[in-house]
Amino acid sequence: MHAHNNQSIADLISKYLAGEANATEAMLLDDWLADPENAREFKRIAALWNRLPDTAIPQAPATQQAWTELERLLPANRRPALIRLIFNRYAAASIIGLIIVASLFWFLRNKEQARHEFSRITEVTTSELKTATLPDGSTITINKNSEIMYSTGFNQSDRQVAMKGECYFNVVPDKSNPFMISLYDLTIKVVGTAFNVKNFTPPGNIEVQVQSGVVKMYTQQKEITVNKGQTGIYNKQRQELFVKDTIDINSISYATKTFSFNDIAFTDACRYLEKAFNVNISIDAQQFAGCRLSAQFDNKSLPYILNIINATLNTTYQQQGNSILISGNGCR
Repeated sequence: MHAHNNQSIADLISKYLAGEANATEAMLLDDWLADPENAREFKRIAALWNRLPDTAIPQAPATQQAWTELERLLPANRRPALIRLIFNRYAAASIIGLIIVASLFWFLRNKEQARHEFSRITEVTTSELKTATLPDGSTITINKNSEIMYSTGFNQSDRQVAMKGECYFNVVPDKSNPFMISLYDLTIKVVGTAFNVKNFTPPGNIEVQVQSGVVKMYTQQKEITVNKGQTGIYNKQRQELFVKDTIDINSISYATKTFSFNDIAFTDACRYLEKAFNVNISIDAQQFAGCRLSAQFDNKSLPYILNIINATLNTTYQQQGNSILISGNGCR
């Protein structure tokens, strides 16, 4: 479902107000509401919804049928003006609101049906990560400035989540109930595996790095299979899916705390350590420009790693809070 389509937005608002929207639909509506004009229109529609009488169970309206009923009620001399508004893109939000309100009054008479609440792991702060355990036992490490949403019915009839940002998933196997992740018009489907999903770099790409198991990525047009040690990439602008035969194990070290520095630039190693341990590392970039590092670390503490670097590159470090200063003679 695309949030820019008027009929889809009408359906989203109707289902949300009726308490029938799932996690993916709620996330799409959240994106649409980021526009202040859309948010104002939604507030107006919600206020009208709250005035409805409480005598029936709400049902999601059929938008086309609502239009038919609405046009039948309007005076004949008002219809041409209404039709002209449809083609006025600046009046699109008002038309959507009119569709919803007319539909609600004709098809929905009660809002007392229990709302389908969502268990939302709120956005992680800029200074910390968060680990969440879902009802099925699957675990998620949520990177900074990221979000996961899933319904209270998770693992009853399905295992569907929606997300923003970057998250590392360790999914409990269940062949009868696949784990599904929704991102824009992309769906990621797994049975049981460990993988990382990144949605902010580079801009326009969604990356899925599979550390174990198999992941399927698909849109309405195409599907790819991503195996262990591969990266699946979706370009949102071109709507293209393709597979790269490597993963960057260091880029997901924020979740795994596993590093594989194989003759990489020392400055790059410092950037990975910053991300994984949420620190700021300062070095003289010119002094250490020629330094390269080869080392493997599996679930080691930051002081342990820095001490190995000291021994390898003949450096010293000082730490104050989250700030670390590394100094030395360089590698020239």
